[in-house]
Amino acid sequence: MRRTLARISPTAAAFHVALPWAWSMGCIVMGVAVCREWRLPFAQSNLALGAVGTTVVLFMAIHRYWNNDRRAFARVFLATLLSAAWVTGHFHAVLAQAFIVVLCLSGPSYCLWRFAPDEGQEGWAWAFSGGFVRGLALACLALALPLVGGCGERASAPEARSFELRGEIVDVIPQRHALLIHHDEIPGYMPSMTMEFGVGDADISSFRSGQRVEARLIADSPGSVHLEGIRVQNRLNDSIVAAYTRRLVEDTHLRGNQAFREVGEIVPSFALYDQNGDVVSIERFRGKRIVLNFIYTRCPIATMCPAATARMAELQRLAKARHVTDLELVSITLDPAHDTPPVLHAYAAAHGIGSANFHFLTGPDAAIRNLLVQFGVLVEPGENYLKHTLATILIDRRGKIAYRADGSSWDVEDFLNRR
Repeated sequence: MRRTLARISPTAAAFHVALPWAWSMGCIVMGVAVCREWRLPFAQSNLALGAVGTTVVLFMAIHRYWNNDRRAFARVFLATLLSAAWVTGHFHAVLAQAFIVVLCLSGPSYCLWRFAPDEGQEGWAWAFSGGFVRGLALACLALALPLVGGCGERASAPEARSFELRGEIVDVIPQRHALLIHHDEIPGYMPSMTMEFGVGDADISSFRSGQRVEARLIADSPGSVHLEGIRVQNRLNDSIVAAYTRRLVEDTHLRGNQAFREVGEIVPSFALYDQNGDVVSIERFRGKRIVLNFIYTRCPIATMCPAATARMAELQRLAKARHVTDLELVSITLDPAHDTPPVLHAYAAAHGIGSANFHFLTGPDAAIRNLLVQFGVLVEPGENYLKHTLATILIDRRGKIAYRADGSSWDVEDFLNRR
């Protein structure tokens, strides 16, 4: 038998049914603001889904409320909170998750307090004692809900081990996309020997017999190994890049809170390796205009790095068609551990990009991190990807920052015509 709700005005009734929706939407709006700031469209889609879900729940609550179904209203109220918990769990925002837990703990007590007259009760003490246990169970469910989909996969996935490998290339085997390497002893894994290794997404044509290389050996499972982050060693080039990196780190430290380079400032001095393994310093391009950005080859978001690279490639083609000879394009990797010169070479080839005036650069992690600070690009590790902002920077012939466009939707004609 339905219980008759206490008599309240329509305005108060609307307030009570809309409150959980407003709580959830507030959390979602905060998430959308963060997504826009960080250029994360994939997270925005999850938040939009949550907004639709909580709005549907709101109308369900209104329907149940006006039909005097108190218990159904309470269930809809809790479903709204769980919907918000699911969305924030996908977003992996710790503060937002904590906010949802607080709502889950307080929500049942609120429901009991609102309908206390139906139970012949009144006051917060009775509502809190009755609602806390329910709220605690709900909070545990809210924390566990985002993990349900991936638990089985994570539990069954083999644990990969990583080791540092150094050695000399004995032979290049293009048909198997592999290298035969005589490597030094790998402590705790295997003695020095000659073995064949797959090279992943690195360009096999970048390697020659007799080259000394260093890489990460990834042991996926017993008997299954491959190499990542393969880099050809060159003592002279390494010493040049190391010297530039030390100066760059010192410069960032000395600038302190003013490390970020504003429009009109001279760009920092740096030297990195290009996709051919050659050392490229920024001073090499003085007297020319430079369009510079940051990307990484494994970026899975079509509107991020792939879109930025496509625009840079379009800019290169347009400059060539119009016989513009004073333009250099530079893309610096955000993932130097993976994006070594052979990987960048394969990436450029896959996108049909020539190396005449387009330089994909990589180098020591310290150099990349300090360049990110000085150029104002934010990077944060995510689950199997990097969350990052995008910026495309125009540097004039004197080495000064002339223009900056955030995001990947900048206009190619605009950058080509700016001086």
